[in-house]
Amino acid sequence: MADSEQSQVTDAVPINPPSITPEERLDYTRKLLDGVRFPQPIPPDFDPVAATPEQLAQYGLPPRPSMDEAPQDFARWEKMVTELKGMELVHPSFKIIQRDVTSRTRDRYEAQKWKKTNWAGAVISDFVFNLVESDWTVPRPEFGRGDHIAWYSAAYVGLDGYRMDSDDVLAGGTGHDYYKAKNGFYKTYAWFEWYPAYLVELEGFPVRPCDRVFCEVLGDLPRDDKKGAFFIYNYTTRKYTSLSFCAPPGVSLRGDSAEWIVEGEEPEANFHVVEFDRCRAQKTNRRWYNLSSAATVTSTCQDGTVCTATIQDDETVIVRYGGARDK
Repeated sequence: MADSEQSQVTDAVPINPPSITPEERLDYTRKLLDGVRFPQPIPPDFDPVAATPEQLAQYGLPPRPSMDEAPQDFARWEKMVTELKGMELVHPSFKIIQRDVTSRTRDRYEAQKWKKTNWAGAVISDFVFNLVESDWTVPRPEFGRGDHIAWYSAAYVGLDGYRMDSDDVLAGGTGHDYYKAKNGFYKTYAWFEWYPAYLVELEGFPVRPCDRVFCEVLGDLPRDDKKGAFFIYNYTTRKYTSLSFCAPPGVSLRGDSAEWIVEGEEPEANFHVVEFDRCRAQKTNRRWYNLSSAATVTSTCQDGTVCTATIQDDETVIVRYGGARDK
């Protein structure tokens, strides 16, 4: 798609979730974590090209693209899963991140956050997506605008959450926070989330600035709208993890959007630049999509922080931290 044909959304992420309290979110998250399952290590003699979909899932490997219909995707997949046979499978522990409890007014519904304009990146709004993936380099965060205790940002791939009638987000990626204490320090980490459950940090999985990561989020549509999975491979450390889980109570995957996003919680950390490469999404009909049909989203947080997104080519979107908005 030519640049003139690409659309841009600048004012809002049109999500309209039901009202939910922090206590309810915490309960959802605990139930989500109760159902997490880790895969088995890949046997040395395992052949991923000849494996069935069930065998690939057993070892936590991404689904295999069609060699005939998507030869480039198949070649990338084959190279990665071949490398994984010699890599370390990490079983992380989980840390629930509850920022709304400490940073928001008591008894205020967390759902209010989702009406703010805190997404920047690319989105394809269509039915029915079942998988989304990308590579990027983990940024080194710095303090953002204002005088705060901490600043936050996160890069991820996700399904759902963009359309007005969508009330869930299945996502996973990397977090990049900066803290004022001790003369200032940063923290980077891997995480996954199925909103309205809280974001969950994967403790023990190494993620550092300048590390190159591959992330994939997938569902089990159309068979089961209650199942999801997250896969992350750190090319730099040569470690990976994969986990499957079930949706929080009352939540189901719709597959109505695929997104590549940097989300800035307020106050937003200065992440400088995140370049999402090899941006791909797959529908339930097994057809693959790139950014040629994507819209860009520009975020404008309440503190005045503006982040912009530019689609560089059909597989690359660049998100930039811009600081203060123009007066």
